Amino acid sequence: MREIYLVRHAETAPDPQRPSASWELTAAGRTAAASLKGALPEIVFSSPEPKAMQTAKQLTQLPVTAVEAFGEHKTDKGTWLSGDEFAASVQRYFGDRENRVWGDSHAETVVRFRRGLDEVLAQTDGQARCTIVSHGRILCSFLGSLTGTSGYELWKLLTMPTVIKLAVNETAIKIEAISLFH
Repeated sequence: MREIYLVRHAETAPDPQRPSASWELTAAGRTAAASLKGALPEIVFSSPEPKAMQTAKQLTQLPVTAVEAFGEHKTDKGTWLSGDEFAASVQRYFGDRENRVWGDSHAETVVRFRRGLDEVLAQTDGQARCTIVSHGRILCSFLGSLTGTSGYELWKLLTMPTVIKLAVNETAIKIEAISLFH
């Protein structure tokens, strides 16, 4: 049995002048991510986005491997959304598996994340444990596919960061634990 720890990146500093893919962690986010060091496996894979890579680098002294498949949604839309608009767009995304709210659909996101997970499993063959840092919507899309739900209810609970422990064997992936941080 292998253990994979999925981590939602720590708190970011939203900037309406920049696309969300370029946002960075706040000081509190860096501190929260650093508090996880030693509690998670130090073999770390991450979305290439700054907020995820900055979280990942707080978890290990080893090099972090960027995996494109763990990035948040691909989109050319850089329109700033208010909190209410963002929440409504997330609900639409999780409610319709084919809706392209941010460029790629819920269904495509699940396939992309699974492809990245398979890549990590192949690269870590023989390693019992590793950590993957990614983003809330993509993590919840994947986890929803494991539980037969949309993932929306889990997304509403997520904190920055959140840690989800998966047990992985040749035939199944099981969610073992979810740790929310406040």
